[in-house]
Formats: sequence, structure tokens, C-alpha cells
Amino acid sequence: DHVVEKAGPQLSIQAIKTSEN
Repeated sequence: DHVVEKAGPQLSIQAIKTSEN
């Protein structure tokens, strides 16, 4: 979600980590 990315790049990184897991 672009909105999440704008809200905080860290959240995006966490989301990617969860997706990878």
C-alpha cells in the first residue's frame, strides 16, 4: 500500500519481512 509507505518506510519494511516469512 502506497499510503503505508508514505506513513512510514519502516512499516513497509516490516510488511515485506512478514510477506517473506
